[in-house]
Formats: sequence, C-alpha cells, structure tokens
Amino acid sequence: MMRRVKPKKSKKGWIIAAVVIMILLAMPKGSKNKGSDTASKQEPVQETAETAPAAEETAEEIDAQFKENVDTCEQFLTAYAALLKKISDGDTSAETMETYSQALENYTKVSEWLNSVDRDKLNAAEAAYYNDAMVRMAGKLTEIAAFKPAETAAEPEEETADESYIDPEFKAAMDSYEAFFDEYIELTNRISSGNSSADTMMQYANYMAKYADVMQKLEDINEDELTAAELLYYEEVMLRITQKLQALN
Repeated sequence: MMRRVKPKKSKKGWIIAAVVIMILLAMPKGSKNKGSDTASKQEPVQETAETAPAAEETAEEIDAQFKENVDTCEQFLTAYAALLKKISDGDTSAETMETYSQALENYTKVSEWLNSVDRDKLNAAEAAYYNDAMVRMAGKLTEIAAFKPAETAAEPEEETADESYIDPEFKAAMDSYEAFFDEYIELTNRISSGNSSADTMMQYANYMAKYADVMQKLEDINEDELTAAELLYYEEVMLRITQKLQALN
C-alpha cells in the first residue's frame, strides 16, 4: 500500500481517549457487602441524642484538590474542542497552531491523571461528581471526533495513491477491534443483570487481559499511511465503539 506523502492532522489520540473514558465509566462496580442482608434483618436501634451521629461527621465532602483536577480536565477538553473547531473552519495561523501544539502536550498529562483515578477509593460525593464530569467529557470527545479538517489548497505529491482503496487486512483488523468491544459490552450487560457466574467472570478477566494490547494496536496505527477511505473507515469504527460504550451508562 502506497504511503501518503502529505501529512494529516491527527485526531486519533482523542478518539482513543473517548474509548478509554467510556471503558472506565462502564466497568462493573464491586458487589454489595454480603453482610448487608443480615444487618437489614436486625431490629432497628432507637437513636437518642447521644447515639445519633452528628450530620457534620457523616456527610461526605468532595476533596478540594480532586475537584480542581476534574474541573481542569473538563475545561481543557472544552477548550480543545473549540480550538479544533477553529482550525477546522480554516484558521491555521501561526498563533493558532502554536496553541494547538501546546494542547497536544497537555493532553498526555490530562489522560494520565484521568486513568490514574481509583473510583473504589472515592466517597459517594466524589464518585458522583467524577462520573458526571466523565460523561460530559466523553460527549466533548465525541464532538471532537466528528470535526472534519477545513479544505486546503491541493499540494503536489511525489506519488499518487488510490484514495478509495481499503486494504483487506486493515479492514479485518478494524472489524476485529469493534468485535472485541462488542464482547465487552455483552459481558458487562450480563454482569449488570446479575449473571456473575464463574464462567462469565473468567471471560471478563480474559477480556481485560487483552484490553491493553488491543488499545496499543489502535494507538500504533499510522494515519499518514492510510488512504482517505481507510482513514474514514477507521473514524467510523472508533465512533461506533464510543457510542456503544456511552450507551452503557
């Protein structure tokens, strides 16, 4: 397959980030405490002024630094979406492209922090705030994935590639990635509906063992070597995956 000489502006990192965010949101939560049923059958204890816990001691609050980090991530993605829209509308001035270059560097920090959040260690208020923000961020990433670069003047190329060509191996690989996420969605639905049999949980464990490898293969795809038809098919598959995962929430 001939390589494209003219480089394209890449949106792949943001499409993949959307998938990562939706996977984080869709992961099945831990099962309820087995002792809760037994506790619910015990006779209620008459609370008095001495035994009743103070509201100040039981209320769960959102850690200020945690909230600031979540807000910063959301503000960054909102700004990036606006910037990409500006570029797509034809603004490719030196100042705009410099801002774009800085945004790409900051994305790594945003992505690393979001992936480092351990939801099991968040209290109820923090988890709710985090989940709400993640849904909004996923929506922003879907908007970003839908943006198309503005038309630019044609530039001479050393080679003329067939832009309508889709390599069969490339298409088969993309189809296998979509099937991989379809399997995750099916497993998640089974677990959410109460099917936590040993066989189901073993399949889920095997899925998660393959997850990092699949995401790395998606990340390794070189968009500069794709024809226009292949790039369009890639974006369509990734958008479908993102929408399917978003439907789980």
